[in-house]
Amino acid sequence: MTIQEKQLPQQYRHSRSVNQDTDMLVDEMPEMRHQFQLIKGKFSAKDAEELLLELIHNKIKFHSLESLIILERYNGDTAPSQKRIQELKAARASVQEFLKQAREAGWQLEIKSRVEINVIR
Repeated sequence: MTIQEKQLPQQYRHSRSVNQDTDMLVDEMPEMRHQFQLIKGKFSAKDAEELLLELIHNKIKFHSLESLIILERYNGDTAPSQKRIQELKAARASVQEFLKQAREAGWQLEIKSRVEINVIR
């Protein structure tokens, strides 16, 4: 077991077993997933705008950089990143419009955002 594996909780550590068909050792990785609450609270429309638009901006920046790296290093297909950028820009416009209405009406907003991480093989 590596030092890094020793630092992981037991449910996240690799285990080894013998494949009955081949009599060979195989690594097994238990189901791994993690969830956490990213945003949970009540916000003014102004604070909600600052928070949400910053998150969207960072996601657009991430996909833009990823697209540039794929294009320059690998001359690869950037269509998935470009598609995601367009989706995020549309979401940004929609959020801005909603928050404009919320500001004008003086609404308080409750925002919840949960992140779920799953290991894929």
